[in-house]
Amino acid sequence: MEPSVESLYFPALSQGISKEWAEGHFADLDVTVEGQKFKCHRIILAAMSQYFSTMFTSGFKESTEKSVEIKGMKGDAFHLVLEYIYTGRNIVSIDNVEHVLQSASMLQIKTLQDLCKSFLRKNLSVENCIGFWRLTFLYSLEDLQALMWKFLVKKFPVIVNCMEFLSLHEGELLKIIDDQDLNTPSEEFVCEMVMKWYTANKNISSEVLVAIFEHLKFQLMDENYVRNLMTKFPKLNQIGPIKAMVDQRLLAELNADMLESSYRKEEIFCMVGTRSRMPDPSKTEVQCYSYQDKKQFHLAPLPIEPGPCFAVCTLNNDIYISGGYNQQHLVLHFSSTLNKWDQFNCIHDARWGHGMVAIDGYIYLIGGMSKTMETLSTIERYNPNTNTCEKVGNLKQAISSMTVAVKGSKIYTFGGKQNDRNASLLIQSFDVLEGESKVIGELPPTCAGGVGKTVTFGEDIFIIFREGNIAQFNETEGTEVVGVTQKFEHFGTVMKENKILIIGCASSNFTSYSFDPVFKKIVEIASEFKAPMCNFHLLRVILSKKYLVN
Repeated sequence: MEPSVESLYFPALSQGISKEWAEGHFADLDVTVEGQKFKCHRIILAAMSQYFSTMFTSGFKESTEKSVEIKGMKGDAFHLVLEYIYTGRNIVSIDNVEHVLQSASMLQIKTLQDLCKSFLRKNLSVENCIGFWRLTFLYSLEDLQALMWKFLVKKFPVIVNCMEFLSLHEGELLKIIDDQDLNTPSEEFVCEMVMKWYTANKNISSEVLVAIFEHLKFQLMDENYVRNLMTKFPKLNQIGPIKAMVDQRLLAELNADMLESSYRKEEIFCMVGTRSRMPDPSKTEVQCYSYQDKKQFHLAPLPIEPGPCFAVCTLNNDIYISGGYNQQHLVLHFSSTLNKWDQFNCIHDARWGHGMVAIDGYIYLIGGMSKTMETLSTIERYNPNTNTCEKVGNLKQAISSMTVAVKGSKIYTFGGKQNDRNASLLIQSFDVLEGESKVIGELPPTCAGGVGKTVTFGEDIFIIFREGNIAQFNETEGTEVVGVTQKFEHFGTVMKENKILIIGCASSNFTSYSFDPVFKKIVEIASEFKAPMCNFHLLRVILSKKYLVN
């Protein structure tokens, strides 16, 4: 195949510019940085740097003079910047990234800034994460700040052994120990690391240490540890406010509410489903996974078995399960603050194979199958404050085993099974404010009757079907298939870091995908969260770390 004009032209142009720069030909500007003089070409600098482009077109004296001086920049760093500008080579290394980033930011060279950001991301480690995190604030790298911070609090038990930890300013240390997501083996460990930092920094005043101690969670520390603290660190006896804090902890009678409010919390992913293996092959349970700690956990066992085809949703960070083949009038409520289930027999129309969503503090139960195997159109609203249900409307067409979603005040149902058990393509809506039901469209034929899960992202609803299709729905623009995964026997979906996480299994093999709803790109990823479950739902819940036990 004959090469394109562009593929021949641009390498030749780049090589030519690099050669003329190296040989010092045709330079029309001297740039002085830290006493070093660099011969440059205005047009090249202006093409790559918004800073120079503005300088040369401003009408001020710099726009016509033969030499300019740049202050506040390292000479060696500017030389590296010129090497990048004239050759396009990647000049960023661990030794120079800070100065190159500072220069690229000052000179407004976006491509070089992006190169530095990519380097920071790829070379992040426990030894340098504090320094990298600081750079994100110095140069307003907002897209990297969250990544660096997440890494820092996750790797805290290891980072404390690095020199960078001892270099923390008191404000930075406070921010770390205050973080609810801080990964620490215990609150005693946090206290020990604070004292390690204090001991290494001789210039830290007692007032600063008092301010930090006020943020330690003494109420979660072992009483014997607190009692021995003053003996282990005798200097603390000379700091009255700290001694008072310790005495107060030893004298305090800690109640459950005080302790609960002190525990750190963590976002976890919950898989609610039916076990597919022994010893309880039909037992419904909740298994959880922490992507931060890379560990799997169990929540409190359900007080009663709902049977297959129950529905699940979350409201105010609690989990609700309704119906099911064995308990068709049942609502189960899991309190995330107490790790405890309650049960209420309050559903009017016995149902299973139905939908369930939460809107504005209420839970809605939609359609499904009745005790007599009749397909339902009724919609009930469950009030978690009174644990009662009331009928609030009907779908236009009775439906079961459908996919449901919420957008604003509207509940949407996609497909499902009709009363004759044939597959439906209908998309229906119910407005909880108006009490109005509509049929608003149809799914693409390839999605007929498929079991699905939904994720709402921005103005759109994404429906992931068990057969592998990913459809995008917007009430104004309709529905279209925008991606395809493998076919699953059982699967769940949830948002994770602005991507749709799809976890599924087929023939007992777990597979996970990450789907970008903006660029419609799907990537297979490592399956970290695995559980012997079928017909499961995937949820996000924030739980107290005291409940995260293997």
